Amino acid sequence: MSQTRSFAVQPASAQGPGIPVELDPLLIGLEQEIRAGNFGPVRAVLAEVTASVGPHAVVEHLHAQIELLSGNAAGAIERARRSVQIDPAVASAWYTLGRASRAAGDPEQAVPAYRRALALDPSLVAVHISLGIAQRAIGDVRAAISTYRAALSLDPDSPEAHRNLSNALAQLGEEDQATMHFERGNEVLQRQVVALSEAGLAQL
Repeated sequence: MSQTRSFAVQPASAQGPGIPVELDPLLIGLEQEIRAGNFGPVRAVLAEVTASVGPHAVVEHLHAQIELLSGNAAGAIERARRSVQIDPAVASAWYTLGRASRAAGDPEQAVPAYRRALALDPSLVAVHISLGIAQRAIGDVRAAISTYRAALSLDPDSPEAHRNLSNALAQLGEEDQATMHFERGNEVLQRQVVALSEAGLAQL
């Protein structure tokens, strides 16, 4: 039988009963494993952390990411909600809750989650774009246009923001503006592709 790992903890905080001293470097590695799709080993380590220090916002958030990537939107929502209940001041956890709500086919619930994320960190371009997509999905196209423009004010070279803004403008019949942003998005995307190709050739 395997032994449960013991984690030293700092004093209690909003994230849970205590923040493991070893947790930060450990979680960096776990996020990389999640991106690689190695969910089983990550779940095992997260279970050990929980057994050692109790409920923790970051652990619940990582569980939520695993569930979302596994296609279990309901499980992701449950885990993300636990995370923001433990620590409501983490923008990325609210973003994950919004993504999970959208994946569950509920953009109306995604909107307030994205708004909470942006209230904590207004600089998150991806969250602005996701909020615009959710707003358009519930029929609030003008709000979506405003949100996409906010994304472009932060990153004028975001092809995703240009593309989504183009689609929303076309939906309202603003064809000239829609075409301009469509072409701008394609131009930026082509530049990015060329830059990536040149970077790849430089490494040969």
